[in-house]
Amino acid sequence: MRFHLATFAASVGLMLSNDADALNVKMPGVNYIPRKGPDWEPDSTKCKSACEMQQDLHALKGVTDKIRIYSLIDCNQAETILSAAKKAGLKVDLGIWTTFNHSTLQKEKDKLAGLIDSC
Repeated sequence: MRFHLATFAASVGLMLSNDADALNVKMPGVNYIPRKGPDWEPDSTKCKSACEMQQDLHALKGVTDKIRIYSLIDCNQAETILSAAKKAGLKVDLGIWTTFNHSTLQKEKDKLAGLIDSC
């Protein structure tokens, strides 16, 4: 019982000191998906608005400096997220959704090529 009491006392001491504040540490990155509805819904229902995405990214800036997205075409992430991330001061790791559906994969690749060409 002494061990548990000592552990408890040390835990309380750390909690009360500023040395154990978990909020002063930023995560190296966060996966971000701008969805709020199921896949089968139209974009207007399944995707967050540009304003909602901007609010999300400003909130994430408090815990990270980088986000990762999984698709460039889903919810128009290529344009919307990149613009919102720049305003929030976040870096973005781009991802493309790989699938057996050739047309979807080609759209992802074309969007990536367009982003590269526009730089």
